[in-house]
Amino acid sequence: MSRDDTDREGDDTTLHITHELLQAVRAGRIPPRAVVVIGLEHLRCVCPHCRAEIDRDVEQRRQVAYAGPEGFDETFRSLEAMLQEHSAEMEAQGQRAEGLFAQILAVAPAQRLEHVRASLGIYTEGLVARHLIDAARQATPGEPETVRILAQCAHEICEQLEQRVPDRGGMMVEAVSLLGNAERLEAKFENARALFRLAQATLSEEGVTDPMVYAELDSFRGSLARDVGQLKEAARLVSRAAVVYSGLAEVVLAAKCAVKLGYIHYQAGEYQESLRAFQRALRHLRGEEEPRLLLCARHTATLCLFELGELVVAGQRFEEDQPLYARFDDAWTRLRRDWLEGRLLAAVRPDEGARVLRLVQRAFLVEHAVYDAVLVSLDLAQVLLQGGRVAELDGLAAELSEVLRVEGATMAAETVAITRTVLATIMSGSATVRLIADTAALLRRQGRPPAAVGSAN
Repeated sequence: MSRDDTDREGDDTTLHITHELLQAVRAGRIPPRAVVVIGLEHLRCVCPHCRAEIDRDVEQRRQVAYAGPEGFDETFRSLEAMLQEHSAEMEAQGQRAEGLFAQILAVAPAQRLEHVRASLGIYTEGLVARHLIDAARQATPGEPETVRILAQCAHEICEQLEQRVPDRGGMMVEAVSLLGNAERLEAKFENARALFRLAQATLSEEGVTDPMVYAELDSFRGSLARDVGQLKEAARLVSRAAVVYSGLAEVVLAAKCAVKLGYIHYQAGEYQESLRAFQRALRHLRGEEEPRLLLCARHTATLCLFELGELVVAGQRFEEDQPLYARFDDAWTRLRRDWLEGRLLAAVRPDEGARVLRLVQRAFLVEHAVYDAVLVSLDLAQVLLQGGRVAELDGLAAELSEVLRVEGATMAAETVAITRTVLATIMSGSATVRLIADTAALLRRQGRPPAAVGSAN
């Protein structure tokens, strides 16, 4: 499906401590403990003695006292009485936590973390951390900076909680996972890998058993693998998360994973597999509850139909979805709608399709979304080549070469090299429509560029 079988450089189990990673720690984007975790993992990989000692320590921490069935019976017998006795106290604690959470939100976002650190004695309560984590999750994926601040506050609080506080370890993992996903959404992939590695280590160290925590981390790690073009690994992680969510009857979360899996298959060029994943998701998605997710599923499914040559069905689906597109006025949605419209038009009215694609390409350049502009340009190049518009095609290739010269650093070196090769072929007059289409498919498999902010799915 991708480079997974041979390229393990991006795998989060083979991280190295780098200057950029240390800078991120100093900037407060990554907890310092992440460096310790990565350093220990590196020692574990290179030194047999360190590996044996670390494994022995991990095994000791995993051992728990087991009182047998009688211990469990006693626990459950006392649980109901304890809840009845402390229900009023628990309600008061809940109200207090809501008040403290409101106090944090009342502080300007840029000052929230320092405010929490300065008043940890006040905010060190499990329910406050839970409110912060839930708020961070609600802000995902559209507001990564908000997510980062809220998750950092939650993590600071969790580190101060006593070991016996219920769900302490699970909340720590959730906070770090959300931090990692926020870094991913801003295309800071190395930071994201470090944070996901810290989350994995915390799962073991804290003895976390909640399957929902594992599934969320798998889902986030799958998104990172997809973004960097490790599509087999992405499909494996997202599929595993979907199985957990389905088993727990978390229908919407399972549907979200199905949408993500559908996009992974689309990126890999596996269009039938993609459509099957979207069909599973669409059985459970409702526009009034998850309109953005529904749009993502239907939009990418239409792209699959187009790639499979089902142009009539794709056109019908596109028209049916116009009210759904109209619910969103952001540039990301608008440009992708216009891009799909241009491709559909080019199949029946090439001149009109070329005009729309040219407008979309220029709009992406204005947004500094060079990777997307390159993909649109390749779609436009196919239309121009099919129509024999050689002068325009040469002009497009020259323009794109200049864009790469100026802004090529915003894309992965491999992506730039592939693009330069196809542009040279176009300018030499030896390009074919098949070659250009295959190049576009290859670039999609490569994943998003390291320095670009991509979509929110």
